[in-house]
Amino acid sequence: MTGNGTGAPGTSVPGTDQDNADPAQLNIVDVALRKTVADTLGNAVLEYGDTIKFAIKVFNQGSVPVDSLVINDTIPNGYTFVTPSGAINQGWVLSGNEANYTWGRTPMDTLLSGDSATVCIWLRLTSVAAGMKADYTNRAEISKAYGLGGADVSNQDIDGVLNSNYGDNPGGQPGSPADDFVRGAGTGVIGDGVAATDADHADPAQITIVDVALRKTIADTLGNAVLEYGDTIKFAIKIFNQGSLPIDSLVINDSIPNGYTFVTPSGAINQGWVLSVSEANYTWGRTPMDTLESGDSAIVCIWLQVNSVAAGMSADYTNRAEISKAYGLGGVDVSSQDIDSPLNDNYGDNGGGNPGSPADDAVTGNGTGAPGTSVPGTDQDNADPAQLNIVDVALRKTVADTLGNAVLEYGDTIKFAIKVFNQGSVSIDSLVINDTIPNGYTFVTPSGAINQGWVLSGNEANYTWGRTPMDTLLSGDSATVCIWLRLTSVAAGMKADYTNRAEISKAYGLGGADVSIQDIDGVLNSNYGDNPGGQPGSPADDFVLGTGTGAIGDGVAATDVDHADPAQITIVDVAMRKTIADTLGNAVLEYGDTIKFAIKIFNQGSLPIDSLVINDSIPNGYTFVTPSGAINQGWVLNVNEANYTWGRTPMDTLESGDSAIVCIWLKVNSVAAGMSADYTNRAEISTAYGLGGVDVSSQDIDSPLNDNYGDNGGGNPGSPADDAVTGNGTGAPGTSVPGTDQDNADPAQLNIVDVALRKTVADTLGNAVLEYGDTIKFCNQSI
Repeated sequence: MTGNGTGAPGTSVPGTDQDNADPAQLNIVDVALRKTVADTLGNAVLEYGDTIKFAIKVFNQGSVPVDSLVINDTIPNGYTFVTPSGAINQGWVLSGNEANYTWGRTPMDTLLSGDSATVCIWLRLTSVAAGMKADYTNRAEISKAYGLGGADVSNQDIDGVLNSNYGDNPGGQPGSPADDFVRGAGTGVIGDGVAATDADHADPAQITIVDVALRKTIADTLGNAVLEYGDTIKFAIKIFNQGSLPIDSLVINDSIPNGYTFVTPSGAINQGWVLSVSEANYTWGRTPMDTLESGDSAIVCIWLQVNSVAAGMSADYTNRAEISKAYGLGGVDVSSQDIDSPLNDNYGDNGGGNPGSPADDAVTGNGTGAPGTSVPGTDQDNADPAQLNIVDVALRKTVADTLGNAVLEYGDTIKFAIKVFNQGSVSIDSLVINDTIPNGYTFVTPSGAINQGWVLSGNEANYTWGRTPMDTLLSGDSATVCIWLRLTSVAAGMKADYTNRAEISKAYGLGGADVSIQDIDGVLNSNYGDNPGGQPGSPADDFVLGTGTGAIGDGVAATDVDHADPAQITIVDVAMRKTIADTLGNAVLEYGDTIKFAIKIFNQGSLPIDSLVINDSIPNGYTFVTPSGAINQGWVLNVNEANYTWGRTPMDTLESGDSAIVCIWLKVNSVAAGMSADYTNRAEISTAYGLGGVDVSSQDIDSPLNDNYGDNGGGNPGSPADDAVTGNGTGAPGTSVPGTDQDNADPAQLNIVDVALRKTVADTLGNAVLEYGDTIKFCNQSI
């Protein structure tokens, strides 16, 4: 108060102070902070791994100059601290999830009243584990402040004591009026959005991250331990909000492959799903209760029925789902903002997603991988497959070639083609084929390309397909294996079987794992007799999409077992044996006696015979007995031939291996002197009809049938060819070799001994008038 007032305003010398004016100053400590996103370093669309530059602007809003201050930066789970390098993060010290920075290390850094300064921190975006709340709000606060001379003024801040506990700061709601506000009184509620009561020495900066993810799994096979076609599968689709933005609703697209059909909605099943051709769509989030907050998840289920796939088509049992749309609060479409891949309805452009690989079910990939790859880190997390591993091998057997034999004969070689199919989704490394060789064939000894790889054991031959990596049978693939068999005749009275049957008895997946018991429509084994369906020539024959649930041997295609199949050669082979059945009690035959001949007919082929015609040639040593009672009923006489049609009722069908007897009665005649007496009664089958009355006479394998006994090979009465029924008919007529005898014709000979005598005067040697002593010439002509 004694100064002379000559000093400059604001100076500090008491002698020159103006004594009629004096200040009174309150020392106010008030530091404030504003945090913002300063730069995304050129990344217009953010991705995990990008670096974010945050700016922290500190203010001195008080009257006390601030010599230095400490900034605490809390790093949430959505970021990692970038290692200091060059200008980046220099001065920051990381401790746990918090980084600290001391501002004001030189006199030039003093923060006077009204001054501000900016400090930057660089953090890297990172994905958050599924199920965790993702936090992309980076928070900073001033925890310490020092006045000139280094005096700690932290507890003097006028609107809130400074500390390193971000959680006790009023206000600070990201995106609210309190965010970035630096004039708050610090008296509000922690975390609210009121600017006036916000704590000004702490502030958040938030990156809004959209990141929805999906995981698809098989939830239930509805009690079916072993799956069959027609079973229903329940798939669970779990959706995640891995970002920071709450999701109001989203659209799930489910691609239904050819191995499934959509189950018609009923009750709880498939409610809300809308089917459009091969895709079903579901909108999740139809009520406010459905909001998917950060870290939340929800499950949506879809039910599909397992189908078989046509042979030759790649079977797809991988059900794929993806999130095609996402909406934030208020219904704002944020589909294009998903951080690791824009959402769309195109499953084919999704990185990763190889079923069964580490990428399957991964939900933290960045979506940068190629479609179908297996790396979880580059998998696209908004799409996922769920694969049902279906084992379904099938077999079709056909006659491939008769090797130039237009008309088949015993001894000819038949080439059979066995085509194997992979109708499932599991790749097949190798499989074993069992071929059952019936009595109508013999296995051709391997030579050159013929039957190489086949191993014969009894009446079964086995072949292992897939001995090299090139032979892997992928889904939808097929391969053909051939077997050569030789036609052979079957002993009379035996059922002839010309149906060659094959089945797949073993199947191995990649790596050699035995998957034989996993075949969806029937466990594989080497027992052909337990296979449903498979009736030769029926709709089940050659069908490879059956369910294997039918009756064994039936002809229903839909229930046929598809890993076994027959191939049948239809063989017509009728034969006949003629014998003397009875002389009707005449131990010593006389002319006029009746002989009963038995004609036994055989079906030695595979084709059932509906009826046949027998022709009986009656030689001059016999006469036909007029039909009476049971005798010669059905026979029709035409001059010296009698004809009989066998098989006039359905009961008479001659199945393979069957035989029947027809009898004819003839009366023994004497023959005029000088004539050759013929007591050989010959019969032959001249016509044969299959079921439905189809004439198969020309198809008899060892000789076409006709009404000409004279062209029949073999047939010498009383020789080995007589009564033979397995000859091939290639011998000359009347020969004695049974192997070349014609089996549809046969003689029966009655051996008649009949000598006679006639005596006459042959000559009187010129004596016209006989006298005693003349010589007479008698001639004894025996017959």
